[in-house]
Amino acid sequence: MFFRMTKSDGTKIVFSDFSYFNDNHKMKRIIICFILFYGGFLKGQQISWSNTVNIGNITEACKIDSDNNGDIYLSGRYSISHSYLGTYLTKYSSNGTIIWSDTTQNSNMAESGGVAVYSNILYTIERIGAPSDIAGVTYSPGMYLIKRDLAGQVQWVVQQNFDSPGDIVTDHVGNIYVAAGVWGNMAVRKYNSSGVLLNTINGAAGYMAIDKWNNLYVIPGNLNKYNPNGVLMWSKPVDPSSKLAMDNLGNCYVYQTGSFMTSSLMKFNSAGSVEWNISLPFDGAHGICCDSNNCVYVAGLFGTNQVSSGVEIRKYDGSANNLLSFQLPNSVKLIPTSLIIKNGALFMAADHNLDYEAYLLKIDLPVTTTFLAKNYKENHLTISPNPSSSLFTVNIKKEDKNPINLKVVDALGKIVYTKIVRGFETEIEETIDLTGFAKGVYILELTSESFKQSRKLIVE
Repeated sequence: MFFRMTKSDGTKIVFSDFSYFNDNHKMKRIIICFILFYGGFLKGQQISWSNTVNIGNITEACKIDSDNNGDIYLSGRYSISHSYLGTYLTKYSSNGTIIWSDTTQNSNMAESGGVAVYSNILYTIERIGAPSDIAGVTYSPGMYLIKRDLAGQVQWVVQQNFDSPGDIVTDHVGNIYVAAGVWGNMAVRKYNSSGVLLNTINGAAGYMAIDKWNNLYVIPGNLNKYNPNGVLMWSKPVDPSSKLAMDNLGNCYVYQTGSFMTSSLMKFNSAGSVEWNISLPFDGAHGICCDSNNCVYVAGLFGTNQVSSGVEIRKYDGSANNLLSFQLPNSVKLIPTSLIIKNGALFMAADHNLDYEAYLLKIDLPVTTTFLAKNYKENHLTISPNPSSSLFTVNIKKEDKNPINLKVVDALGKIVYTKIVRGFETEIEETIDLTGFAKGVYILELTSESFKQSRKLIVE
């Protein structure tokens, strides 16, 4: 049965009474909410659909992943009256239809560490706080690594002697990495596809990523890189709450929290050197992912006067150029938790801090930048000489007379130069003096009402 409603702002909402779960106490509904936004809100970006999974009266989103067919998997936990009763794993088609959903039930203090997909297999890491049913078998309280096929059928279950689940990822040959902790002790365990433990890295647990050589990157406090045998290759300081993503070239992008309404995005090469570090006007580090063209996407909370106004998504290339920025409409209460890109569309999982529901959104991305009022070509912005020992001349040709904010940040994200150019000409020339600063790569950020651009400055 379908119920339709059209709001005064032109937003159509379609509710579908889709399916039910039975937890031996009472029936619970999943309500699917398709939200189609008409033009004007995102200037070209379109939210294809936005679904809420309502199991109980509080539902939290943990992590999303996708399979080779383009289907999406969302993991999380649900509760009744703030007592967490179980975990869930829901499979969606790319058009937003729920294909199936699996839950653990009657599980006090349940936690989900996320979902990871390899080929035609799903892996989840889940904690249950009371005897619970998994695939018809009752398991005692504890933390479990669970393998399922794409139809949701459980293949095997391996118990972990940990208390709190962390992240879960797979490498390119089908091995599984589980990050978890117990009473302050952290570890990452590596399993093969049969559930056999291969090695354990003690003292490391946090968000993880795998590069194309099957090396593991994990943030237990620092950004640590381990080879496939679990040997530490290097360690770099980052914020312990940072999230990370890998591109296809072996670069690692770290999205880390700063002070209120500030965060930063850092690019590390495979040797552990910082290629660049740019500041972002977001509150906290939320979703991050890379696409097949080695561009990185971040989702964050934007706002003014220490108040969040909603979700903004940005796209950067490997040289720190901001290729795309847009703000989601009606997102003031959404908090992103996970971000992936699949078949040219961006999928975002988020919690809602007002109605306490988990959301999954599909966002169709444009081929070209639409946030920038003018898509400036290379000859509209020139820097010479570059590299330079200290002085850089910046020439900007623009089609308006708006002021421009110039900012230069170093590899640690520290602002070393800032100036507002208030000239009323359409061509501006400005000299940036970095005399006395260390050799290396700096990032010049230029912002006005009509465009945003970023460029490398190399001091030699």
